[in-house]
Amino acid sequence: MRCFVAISPPDAVRRKIAEFAAECAAAFPGKVKPVAASNLHLTLSFLGETDPARFSEIFEELASVRFGSFSIEARGAGFFPDDGAPRVLWAGTAPSDALCNLNVLCETTVASLGFPRTSPGFVPHFTVGRAKGSGDEALAAFMQRNAEREFGPFRVGYFSFFTSDLSGKEPVYRAVKDFSLS
Repeated sequence: MRCFVAISPPDAVRRKIAEFAAECAAAFPGKVKPVAASNLHLTLSFLGETDPARFSEIFEELASVRFGSFSIEARGAGFFPDDGAPRVLWAGTAPSDALCNLNVLCETTVASLGFPRTSPGFVPHFTVGRAKGSGDEALAAFMQRNAEREFGPFRVGYFSFFTSDLSGKEPVYRAVKDFSLS
């Protein structure tokens, strides 16, 4: 089962990001597949294929993370790769040392259990869509025009352990357990 550790945005921010995802898809019909609002998250650490028998061990380690809550602002838009050929479209965050430090702490925590670090060049983001086909200059320009778009501030008081079910037509991400930062 594929697993990851992530932050879920609150409903108001989730709605604004989902509206942007829908706007991307509407502007580029057949080219952009938006991410479902229920699947929006900011990944802190990707564990990959994980045996459910290890969940209790992982939960114990993640429960030991002590950090403190903090505020971030969801804003900005961009794409990966950043070479002008958009494949993954995203909504970002304002620069946040706290968010980057939490990423390092989560990555270090799961690495202690044998999971590889997955984000040495951490770019905090919420994936909003995937582009089909080869690079598209109009899509790149659209994303650049939204580079300063604002989705709203929010307080991060917890992070979650998620499972990812890719067996259906659409992926389904499920928060299995939350971990308080307070």
